[in-house]
Amino acid sequence: MSSELTISRPYAKALFELAQEQSQIVLWFERLQLLADLQENKDVSLVLASPSIDQSEKADLLITLYTKLEQDQHCINLIKLLAENDRLNLFSSIFETYSELKFEYDFVKDRIFVDVNFIWDYVDAPQESEDGTLPLQSDFQTLVGAGIRF
Repeated sequence: MSSELTISRPYAKALFELAQEQSQIVLWFERLQLLADLQENKDVSLVLASPSIDQSEKADLLITLYTKLEQDQHCINLIKLLAENDRLNLFSSIFETYSELKFEYDFVKDRIFVDVNFIWDYVDAPQESEDGTLPLQSDFQTLVGAGIRF
């Protein structure tokens, strides 16, 4: 499974970047989920795993099933691309990786990250007495500068 995830990662990243550019992250999530569900169907998975059926026939089956549920040329093109590269078994892995990318995006999209740098300098700090202890006073100036960078 980890090798499938490794192979599927570039596909998922490319689809996620496309979805971002087109503001269709949720739509592509739903499309990929549908394709992953099709792949995980018991009968479909048997056909996809069969070495006696060539990739174009497998792609035609997936396209037929997919178009009965939804009409979308982008996903049909994705099915054909994966068939050409003998990767029709990757829909679940692509969906899994895409889901992770979507989760990360959703987590950070509405947040602002700030680096805060402080420079502390003790001005008029108490000096050690002759016995090596500090006097009991603790009201000395401390903050000299701070910087915030967005």
